[in-house]
Amino acid sequence: MWTWILFGIIVAALVIYFIYSFIKDKISKKRRKLKQIELINKTEEYKKHIVLRLHFLIKHNQKLIDEFVPSIGEYKMNYIVDTARKYLIEKQKESDFKELIIDNIDAKDIFTNYTYLRDVRSTNWRNLKDVSEFINSRMFLIDEQVEKDNSELAQKEIEEFYNNEIQRT
Repeated sequence: MWTWILFGIIVAALVIYFIYSFIKDKISKKRRKLKQIELINKTEEYKKHIVLRLHFLIKHNQKLIDEFVPSIGEYKMNYIVDTARKYLIEKQKESDFKELIIDNIDAKDIFTNYTYLRDVRSTNWRNLKDVSEFINSRMFLIDEQVEKDNSELAQKEIEEFYNNEIQRT
């Protein structure tokens, strides 16, 4: 008799353990899935952030190059080139950039184009048709009405960065 009671307790304990393990696994899978969705959403937002900044960086840099006058101009050419590269390098050092762009396989296309811009002298950016097409296609996908505030913020950030670099030199 005692053996059957002991056997019943052991079987009940095993059933409870398996049910507990099953529920625990379901909860952890759900959490993992939610974290993955959150990471995907955060990555998409950051990709928009980077594309906006690249777009306005190229635009602002090209404006400075177009306005450049040798010897008598307001800026030296090495200032224009160095500031653009310095901005890209500083952006690349951000933890979000490392986590969401460099370490993310889904953002490989953005990182590839980003490195082209970083490694090519900014006076030659106009010749990088693939990068230009990539950024323009991404800008087309970004809803202008929704991203209006972000684009204004991106423009201000880049202009402030250039102005701060002017004051340092």
